[in-house]
Amino acid sequence: MYTISKHARERYAERIMDREHKADVARYVIENEEKITEDVNQMIEYGQVIYQGKQNRDGKSVMITVVLKDCWIILCDATKNLVVTLFKIDFGLDDEFTKLYISKMMDKLNAAKEKLSNEVVKIRQETQNYAILIENNKYLINNYKAKINALNDLNNAYQEVINNNSTLISVAEEEVADIINKLIGKKEF
Repeated sequence: MYTISKHARERYAERIMDREHKADVARYVIENEEKITEDVNQMIEYGQVIYQGKQNRDGKSVMITVVLKDCWIILCDATKNLVVTLFKIDFGLDDEFTKLYISKMMDKLNAAKEKLSNEVVKIRQETQNYAILIENNKYLINNYKAKINALNDLNNAYQEVINNNSTLISVAEEEVADIINKLIGKKEF
């Protein structure tokens, strides 16, 4: 059950009940508040939701519901469960033309919604496939990092062997120098 805003009650009096003057509109709204609430809620109940989603209004994002009932549009604030306004689709021609126009536009809308639904399914599948590829790549990256770390450790070990070999050469050179010093009777060479 939707709450009907003051604006929507006034539009009901003007547009559905053909009240033209402000005083007539105000009087009708006061005298028929329950009827307006019932009628508008029935229009919503028996109408077709043609859109639910966000709409930017006054710099804010508002969740709205748009309901089509025959040639009437009912615009609702979905978060507040409030009917904001209602109006008739009217091109100044007869109702038959308007109904034909609405029918053709609904065909286009349904085709666009089906296309959107298909795109959403396709993109979700594609996203899921890419997510799997990303996980596989992360696994490979971790394996390569582990191999890189192992190779770095191996290089460090080789460098240690090289450093140790230099020490061995130094020790061998000292031994040669000691022997020569002893041979020639000198303490230092």
